[in-house]
Amino acid sequence: MPLTQVNLALPANLNRKEIRDFVITSFLSEHPGTGKGIDCSKYIYVAETLNNRRILLKRPAAW
Repeated sequence: MPLTQVNLALPANLNRKEIRDFVITSFLSEHPGTGKGIDCSKYIYVAETLNNRRILLKRPAAW
C-alpha cells in the first residue's frame, strides 16, 4: 500500500474533547490495507507546522 499524507486542518477554538474527536474521526476515514507489512495502509498526518517544523502522527505507530 502506498504512503498517504493528510494535512489535518483543525478548526479554531476547539476544546480538548473536540480535538480528540476530530483526530479520531480522521483516523476512521482511512482506507484499510489488505494485510500486514507492505500490505497494510500507511498514513502520515501533519498535525501542525511551526517555524518550518512539523508535528506528525504516523499510522500504524511503529514503522
